Amino acid sequence: MASPSIEARFCAYARIQAIQAKYTPGSRRFEQAEHALDLALSETRTIDRFLLRNLLRDSKRVLSRQSAARRYVDLPAEGESSCFEEGRFGDPTNPEALLEANQLAEAVAVEVGRSSSHAVRVMEGLITGETLGETARATGISAARITQLRRAIRVATTKFEASLRD
Repeated sequence: MASPSIEARFCAYARIQAIQAKYTPGSRRFEQAEHALDLALSETRTIDRFLLRNLLRDSKRVLSRQSAARRYVDLPAEGESSCFEEGRFGDPTNPEALLEANQLAEAVAVEVGRSSSHAVRVMEGLITGETLGETARATGISAARITQLRRAIRVATTKFEASLRD
């Protein structure tokens, strides 16, 4: 006979699969349910009477944080403005545009690097879409400090882009 915690975990898993079946693949809700399934299989997850609610809530939080981190580094969807528009960084396949992008990265790294030796690693994590926790573990500094450095990176990027427009 299976233990109650395994039964509760797989009952929640089955309910999340039923929820997921209601949405189209690729939709926000579908992705949240997909991530909740991954969370349900985690051995460190506490099993209590709020398991299903906690799985769905945590999944939504994780995905929204990842999405918020990516919006600063992803190319925009079709129809949105892009940092590669003419007059800013030009064509991203053009060597000059790549040079300008490298200059941006260097300028931001220098500006933020003055405040912390971890700034460049935090910027790499931001660009690659790492979560706050992943970056904190990789650098060995607190999540609050990572948040401060990410904010400083965004400010430095905005200043650099403004200097290019002037």
